[in-house]
Amino acid sequence: MQNTEESRKLAQKYVKRLRSIGMHYRVKIPKEIKNSICKKCNSVLLPGLNAHVRIASSHSYIVIKCDSCGTEKHIFYR
Repeated sequence: MQNTEESRKLAQKYVKRLRSIGMHYRVKIPKEIKNSICKKCNSVLLPGLNAHVRIASSHSYIVIKCDSCGTEKHIFYR
């Protein structure tokens, strides 16, 4: 699959639908899906393609930074 602007917009459209259906029917989105979606721009985060991943070991969390909007997502671990 090519990483074109058209495919990005289509992915964002599907993410918006996923969120709206989840909110309407009050269904939780699974963590593995929720952690791979940017909250601000609704893009699917793929490490190396449109997201940077690093480990903040002093704070015990993983940082995923979206390249599109610059939003950071923190995922805590033990």
